[in-house]
Amino acid sequence: REVVVFAGSEESLTGGIARILAERARVLYFLDGHKERSLGAGTGENWSRAAQVLRNEGYEIRPLSLLKVADVPPDASAVVLAGPETDVAEGELRALTDYLQRGGSVLVVVDPIALPRLEAWVAGYGFALGDDVVIDRANRVYGSDGTNVVVPYYRDHEAVRTMDTPSVLGRARSIDIAPGHQDDVTRGPSIVARTAKESFAAQDASRTRAGEVTFDEQRDRQGPIGIMAVTLVAPDSDKPGRLALLGDADFASDAFFSLMGNKNLLVNTIGWLVPTGAEGSRPQSAATQLGPMSPMYVSDELAQTIFLVAVVAQPALVLLIGIAVVIGRRRRR
Repeated sequence: REVVVFAGSEESLTGGIARILAERARVLYFLDGHKERSLGAGTGENWSRAAQVLRNEGYEIRPLSLLKVADVPPDASAVVLAGPETDVAEGELRALTDYLQRGGSVLVVVDPIALPRLEAWVAGYGFALGDDVVIDRANRVYGSDGTNVVVPYYRDHEAVRTMDTPSVLGRARSIDIAPGHQDDVTRGPSIVARTAKESFAAQDASRTRAGEVTFDEQRDRQGPIGIMAVTLVAPDSDKPGRLALLGDADFASDAFFSLMGNKNLLVNTIGWLVPTGAEGSRPQSAATQLGPMSPMYVSDELAQTIFLVAVVAQPALVLLIGIAVVIGRRRRR
């Protein structure tokens, strides 16, 4: 077998080796037709960097419209639904259900947008998507409005086991275990990633669009808040299906992908969905080379301290020194 790769990075070379060693091509089908995130270059909301990293990891990426074809193609290693803005049709959901029952893998990444049919579909697998936005003023990307959430807590699960760096989400919604289901980390459904304890889920996502919100004890839920969940479908079968659910599509966008552990979160999740895929994550230095964005996040208290020192204290100190010098010269005269 022969594979031609661009030899400009370690990822390209390791991805080429993975393609040669794989028994068959690893194909990721990205569902379209619902205003999902674009994989092409453009705005910061696109997934172009994420797509390139996945290609470097040895995956082939193809579009898929289940509005035009009745079934998921047999060569699919996994299907990805990346941040739809409109709901998924019943026929498409049936095709995904059949695919999971055959041992397929699906990654669903959703934003705080009402998607009734999709929400009902994931509820059937034990997940409850909240009508909320996760807020974290204490742990956030410096300069953001509090809706950029840091994810420091990962469960001991294959999908996130190697995660040793927090991830940064954009505008995220909560994920819980649906009523009637128990959290089971071995078979699922299971919450595998949570935000910090200082965060909270602000009920009614529409109220956060007008600006920042404060915690309401009557409506909101205190953190840690679940934002990622996984489950096995037909776990007793020879080849169980795998379903992963993430409550934010911004984390893999061009604007966020190079921040902290975001790249590793995507690669490791895909690696769990396609178990013959990547053996864990690449070094974090490779992720930070994608762009100039800083991975620093600070609390409100620390941000205020930095502001007071840099904007108030230092100029005031220079002014006082200048006044002292002037007064000292005048006295010597």
